[in-house]
Amino acid sequence: MITQRPGYGTEGKAFVAVSNFRTIRLKSGFRVDICSVAFDPPLPEDTPGQRVKIIEHNKEEVIKNAGAQDLICTGGNVYLLNAPEERAGQEIKLTDLKLKHTKAKDGGEEVNDGDELKEGSYTVILKAKRELRITDERLLNEEQRMYFNLLVNRALRDCNLQQIGRHHYDTNAKIKVDCSPPLSLIPGYFTSMQVVQGGLALMSDVKHRIIQNVTAAEVMNSIMQTNNAGAEPKDKQKFLLEEGMKGKVIITNHGQQSNLYRIEGVEMELNIDSTFERREGPISYRDYFKQQYNMTLENAKMPMLKATRRKRDIFLPPEICYMTGLTDALKSNFQIMTAISKHTRMLPNARFKKGNQILEKLTTDTSDNAQKAQKVLNDWCIEMSTENLECEGRQVEKKKVRVMTTENDLAAVENNQGDNAGQEVNYNRVNFPHLIQRGVVGFQGPPGFQRWVVVHHARDEGLLSPLMDAIGEQLQMKGIRGQKPKSIAINSTRGEDFKNDMLRELKQLNARPDIILLILPRQNADRIYAAVKTEFCTEQMACPTQCIRADTLQKKGAQAAAKLFDQMICKQGGFLWGLNAHQSCPTMCVGIDLNTTGGRTVASFAASYNYSFTKYFSYSVWVKSREDAAEPFAMFLKRALDHFKDNFEFAKGPVQGEAKRFPARIIIYRDGVSEAAKQLLRDFEIKALLQMFSELDAEWAKEVELAYVMINKMIHQRFAIRATAEMLQSRGGRGGGRGPTLKEGELTNAQPLTIFDTGVTAEDKFDFFISHQEVTQGSVTPTHYDVLYWQPGSMTVNDLQRLTAQLSMLYQNWPGPIRVPAPVMYATKQCGLYSQIKSQKAVNRTVPWMLNQLYYL
Repeated sequence: MITQRPGYGTEGKAFVAVSNFRTIRLKSGFRVDICSVAFDPPLPEDTPGQRVKIIEHNKEEVIKNAGAQDLICTGGNVYLLNAPEERAGQEIKLTDLKLKHTKAKDGGEEVNDGDELKEGSYTVILKAKRELRITDERLLNEEQRMYFNLLVNRALRDCNLQQIGRHHYDTNAKIKVDCSPPLSLIPGYFTSMQVVQGGLALMSDVKHRIIQNVTAAEVMNSIMQTNNAGAEPKDKQKFLLEEGMKGKVIITNHGQQSNLYRIEGVEMELNIDSTFERREGPISYRDYFKQQYNMTLENAKMPMLKATRRKRDIFLPPEICYMTGLTDALKSNFQIMTAISKHTRMLPNARFKKGNQILEKLTTDTSDNAQKAQKVLNDWCIEMSTENLECEGRQVEKKKVRVMTTENDLAAVENNQGDNAGQEVNYNRVNFPHLIQRGVVGFQGPPGFQRWVVVHHARDEGLLSPLMDAIGEQLQMKGIRGQKPKSIAINSTRGEDFKNDMLRELKQLNARPDIILLILPRQNADRIYAAVKTEFCTEQMACPTQCIRADTLQKKGAQAAAKLFDQMICKQGGFLWGLNAHQSCPTMCVGIDLNTTGGRTVASFAASYNYSFTKYFSYSVWVKSREDAAEPFAMFLKRALDHFKDNFEFAKGPVQGEAKRFPARIIIYRDGVSEAAKQLLRDFEIKALLQMFSELDAEWAKEVELAYVMINKMIHQRFAIRATAEMLQSRGGRGGGRGPTLKEGELTNAQPLTIFDTGVTAEDKFDFFISHQEVTQGSVTPTHYDVLYWQPGSMTVNDLQRLTAQLSMLYQNWPGPIRVPAPVMYATKQCGLYSQIKSQKAVNRTVPWMLNQLYYL
């Protein structure tokens, strides 16, 4: 059952924002019938492209016989526009429909039908199944939404855009990137029909596809040479090539326009001298490209690439295919990424202007292609607004995000006096580093730096002295007593040998160290990291470890030492700052994330157990699939509830005696799931946790306040506000982000911790957006929160939205707001750790004290 919206938030400074939506209205006086379609001779059910081709070749005759104004064929169904009502339910039989092959192009490239679709006569039977009735544009079912997306996609194709997945690209508008090696960009758009509070709306956003100056043939040759596979059997070569090429998107430039394809496989038995059937007879790929495009193909030993287009296999010579996307080497090149970002990281004013170009093609553009697209929408009675949809944003009050840096500050928050405690955050420059004082909050609990070890390679001995001096300064500055660490030098650079030598030295110590600082050698750093983390996170020698690369330490020196020191505090159970996040009742916040890598899925959880939401009980476990997280989640939550009851902490210390109890309020943030899987969460995860609550304590289960919130970061919704004179003065004239000086009235990013829950949210569910961050480049991406379960008690919409925003500023590894609440990021960090080291186990259950610390930062 979908959770209905209980109301709207009211707190915070309100302002008008502009969204990347345009409202859609249906004109009156139209009728759409959905018809089934059958063919004689019959066509396979899995060949919609062939069905569409027959209907499209005889479109005028079909429309005439049906008495309709227009039609759209999907292969499985035919949508008829304004067919006579009296024909409803009747069969429409069209005999002797001709299919005559022509040299029609598919995006500029001739499609090779072969024997799949024979020329000749077909009988087509259309039968109206039902009328597509739309009585309320705010309440559309899946079939009705699909209908609108079909119309928009057809209009976009008429705008000469090429569809790949859910994106449409203008392959004739390439942008050259000034970098070496040379790259280019293909601009594109993402569009989606959404049902919002005001009704139906079309969302649009800007996308780009990166084109490399490297052919698929060059990449395939590199794969073969790297693996010395020249003499290997063909099946081994096929495996290696498909491992490196399958799923990649390539682009060809030999037709009237560029075409994008996704590689589905490598055909070892085909090459450029292989033949395929044309109407004139068989022809080799070499001769075909010479005759058709005057291109000379030369590499006869290279196997062909297999792609699909409209359910039909297409075979492409690798030497004409150019790779798209970014390799790891390109991503690590700062100059290249900077050059690309000049085109892709657009400030809101430029981004909205670019995104609106596609909407203008569907509304006001007077070019031939645009008018053709507009006719489609007009014929099907769709009217689109020429202005972007406006909505209200509310920024969390400054007094609710004051930074707490002393025990007295936290005590004031507990007494509901936090509005005047701590220090105020400057929203225009999130100034956490300047607010964290010398006294580190909550460090009294961990043992500190009394018993710790530094492990390094023998060649890196020279890095120790300046590192110890820098950490000593941090200890003195923060008033923390510390002892000189035990130093262990390792001679090996092999992962397992380094780990074993390290273990041998550690076992000679009198006691287990509180924390280990490991300086990773320049050689084999990744393998050593994986071996050490696997041992100290999952095996018997469990202990918090802090790793840093030797070259990073040499380059950044004292700056790296300060960051190391802060992380080592957190890994021992301490924390660096708090926030004015008052708990009206004992509250536990939970973060859940899943990550799949190498065919395996790790599920990670983090649950708060103190008043300031800065201490977490964490756990990770490998599961069979993303759908199998319900049982381990319920198991974890039971353990987390017991831990909360026994260990909940106030500023003055842990609760004692009869004060120990389960939380009165639980807020669960669920990441790592797609929109399509929401019902699975309701049916399994939420059901499992409610059952566990009842089994744990039936009376408490009836009273506990519960919110289960699904998080989606991968969204295309964008919000911007119009710059005011006051804003420009406080931001130094730039309005957020580097780039040209902003003018009053132009669009700029919404300020940090801004909540949007009206205008562009759904009518039939409880959801909201938060723009968490102040970005320095480009346009900020908000985060979507969808409340799947709501048992509020005294919890209000304001309480949930405010706390969600506050939690994004409590992630102890970053001095400022992040895109998700802190417990979610802690779960994500666990997923990243166990996926990176590819361990066969997850958290060490034999040393439960580690679960109370942020050992994975």
